[in-house]
Amino acid sequence: MDKTIELLKDADYNIIPTPGAFYSCNNDQIFNINFLNCLTGFSEKTGHFYYITSGTQTDGKLASVLMDSYVEFLNANCNDIAVYFVGRKPEDPSDFGEAKHTMNRMASQLGVHCLSFELNTKPHTTEVT
Repeated sequence: MDKTIELLKDADYNIIPTPGAFYSCNNDQIFNINFLNCLTGFSEKTGHFYYITSGTQTDGKLASVLMDSYVEFLNANCNDIAVYFVGRKPEDPSDFGEAKHTMNRMASQLGVHCLSFELNTKPHTTEVT
């Protein structure tokens, strides 16, 4: 990791340590929380940047503390960004059981980015002007 950071610094990238991925192991089961697997962009309708990622659920309040902390981290580094956590029950906004199951099902190991596809994209160029 240190070598990667140095290579990025040498290429004039700003390095921002990001608290977006966590995991734990218990009884040979791995539990993932991954806020980095996301969809981002700018909404011309709202005039805001957005960040959409899978929510999570844990025993107690840890999940909500981690999600709230990540929102604060993004707001501190990106002015005027709307953050949305998906994978919760509509009738119970605090229940992110669907997101927890999707992220931690051994057969999938997916996040919101891996579960989506683009309907269209804007043209781009790799030419340097």
